[in-house]
Amino acid sequence: MIFDFRPFTRADYPTLSHWLKQHHVVKWWADDSSLAAIEKMYGKSIDKIEPCFLYIAELEQKPVEFLQIYRIDSYPQYIEELNPILVTPINSGSIDYMIGDLKNSYKGIGSVMLSQFIQKISIDFPDIEGLIVPTHSENIASWRVLEKTGFIRIASGELNPDNKNHSKDHYVYFLDLKNWSLS
Repeated sequence: MIFDFRPFTRADYPTLSHWLKQHHVVKWWADDSSLAAIEKMYGKSIDKIEPCFLYIAELEQKPVEFLQIYRIDSYPQYIEELNPILVTPINSGSIDYMIGDLKNSYKGIGSVMLSQFIQKISIDFPDIEGLIVPTHSENIASWRVLEKTGFIRIASGELNPDNKNHSKDHYVYFLDLKNWSLS
């Protein structure tokens, strides 16, 4: 299976809004699914005002997943939040990802897609030498996808959860892009 990664645009707002209402997404992403809220959250990135790069992963020309990549040093508040748990490596980025429809979950799609996205990151963002990804300790599907793609758990500790109904318990994963290859 080969994924295409295209920039996320305003035309994708209805798709993302639909995905944000799905039970398996709401559990971990407690974002407002209204089009106005999506514009507020992602409009500046689309307009290249905010240094976060947004993508839709497509499989057979159908949207399957939403992803974003950003340099951690572009968000000093994020470094500050991580500091009690770990020292953030220089030239690090972070990613967020969500499989939109439950029918695409638990089929191995996530790890294949993430491996291909990491390959794209290696090419498109050569200055990013490593990826740091915090995930909630109870989000087993997320951290298993990370582990399947070569990430290693480097820390655990308390971070503010995306969904306020969860504890602050998180695992932090790292992938050294200089020594990673698509398997």
